[in-house]
Amino acid sequence: MAPRLQTETFNTTRFTMRALTRSDAVALYGTFSDEAQCRYMSQPHFSSLDGLADWLTDSGWPGRTWVAIDKADGSLAGRYVAFPGRDEGVLELGYITVADRQGHGVATECMSQFEPLRVCRRLITVSYAAMSSISRAA
Repeated sequence: MAPRLQTETFNTTRFTMRALTRSDAVALYGTFSDEAQCRYMSQPHFSSLDGLADWLTDSGWPGRTWVAIDKADGSLAGRYVAFPGRDEGVLELGYITVADRQGHGVATECMSQFEPLRVCRRLITVSYAAMSSISRAA
C-alpha cells in the first residue's frame, strides 16, 4: 500500500478545512444514517455510530478526508474526500454536506478551494448526497 498523503489544513472564508478525526463521526451520523442522504454512495446508510466511525477512519482507504468546521460556531458542516480515481492520473473529489447545512453554499465554498491542491491532470467532483451535478476539469 502506498504511504498516506498528508491532509493539510486550509481555510475558506467561513470554514476551516482540517483532517477528519474519529470523533467527527458524532456530527456526521445524522446525515450518514439517513437512507436518502446516502442513496448514491457505495456504502448504504449507517445504522450505528461505531460502524460509521470505523468506515470514516479505515486505515486501508487510500484517500484523504477533510471536514469543514464553521469558524463562527465550531460546528461541522461537511465531509470532503480526495482519492485516486479509476483512471490513471485522475483524482476524484467527493463531498457530503451535513443535512441541516445543505443549500447554504457550504459545498460551493469549500470545493472551490481544492483547485490549488490538484496534483493530477484531471479532476472529477461528485456530490454523494445530491448527485445534482458532476463537473469535470481537464
